[in-house]
Amino acid sequence: MDQQFHLFAISVTFWVSEAIIFLIVMVPVSRFFTYGWKIRKEDFTNRIAGKQISTYLDRFWASTIERNGWGALSQPQQFSRVYDVIAGRRFYLMPIALLAACLLLFGGFAVQCAIRMGYEWYVQSYMATEAAEKDVFTQTINHAHLETLNSIFTPFPPLLLNVSAVTAVAGAYLAVVQIAIFGYKTRTLLSSDLLWASFRLVIAIPLGYAVSSVVAQPLGGLIGFGLGAFPIDSVIKLLRRLTSRSFNEAEVQDHDDLLKMIGVRPDISSRLNDEGIFAPSQLADTDPVSLAIRAGLSFDFVLNLVAQSQVWSFLADTTAKMAPLGYGDARTIRRFFATPHVGAEPGQILSALAKATGIDALALQPVLTVIANDPFTEFLSAL
Repeated sequence: MDQQFHLFAISVTFWVSEAIIFLIVMVPVSRFFTYGWKIRKEDFTNRIAGKQISTYLDRFWASTIERNGWGALSQPQQFSRVYDVIAGRRFYLMPIALLAACLLLFGGFAVQCAIRMGYEWYVQSYMATEAAEKDVFTQTINHAHLETLNSIFTPFPPLLLNVSAVTAVAGAYLAVVQIAIFGYKTRTLLSSDLLWASFRLVIAIPLGYAVSSVVAQPLGGLIGFGLGAFPIDSVIKLLRRLTSRSFNEAEVQDHDDLLKMIGVRPDISSRLNDEGIFAPSQLADTDPVSLAIRAGLSFDFVLNLVAQSQVWSFLADTTAKMAPLGYGDARTIRRFFATPHVGAEPGQILSALAKATGIDALALQPVLTVIANDPFTEFLSAL
């Protein structure tokens, strides 16, 4: 009877642990899907409410609007339809189902193996001391029959992962929890984030076994956990670095011009790289709404980057020299030509810009005029 009760307690522990693992991730994901997605959309629709956005729609979505017959709708309604095309709720359904399956499957593998290891250590430890301390034990300690133990974890198959694989799954789960909670908190959870989270869980076990094959066992668990918790791009860079050293090849460090833009840190640059943005001038031809959604950045911040890129498209690295004077942004340049100046004449400001950039004022002025009069600069200024 005691052994049956213990086996029942193990079964309850397993399924309660499985439920906790599942809910910690899926609760914020489901709340974002139910509430956060709508609030995220309103962040954009409220931002463009009452603004003239025909320039934006014509530049990036004219063919889509025409093909779907949205021309008779108002511009806010057209924008709402466009947002649904970019990041509609329907895009989350399959990734959520896939993530749920991965959590149940790989979480179950890890918990099952952890319980098996704990049970084995428990039995072996007390069986070793039973002979020396017989007065402590009122009954003989017996190992449960293997078939009985396996039935506890039905429908999971009878298997036992090594320590590195189990800790790699735990590290991957840590990263998945961070993705889910951070995405829900900041209302920036993407369907692609859920796919990456599923991939982390899928790749964790092979990664753990790869670690165990090259690292001594005492460190295998720690390194497996660390690699599982690392961001995917960091793991890829690490593997590339190790591969390069194996083949005696020097790792090439690319020069990152994005870091020259105001407000861009290495983590922001990495996000932009993930969206195919590697140069500041590329932002000038990128849909700012789509980029803000896909990169998980605030709309205002992306607008700021796009306004800088309008200048980069004409003046390249020289833009960084104008930024300290406040004119590394297309919106500021537009205001320079559109509003009166207090404390300085336009000619004096132009001379200061020419001195900072090393470009003759007569050559610089027409370039700034083109930037200021660009319709997309007008759109950015209106926002």
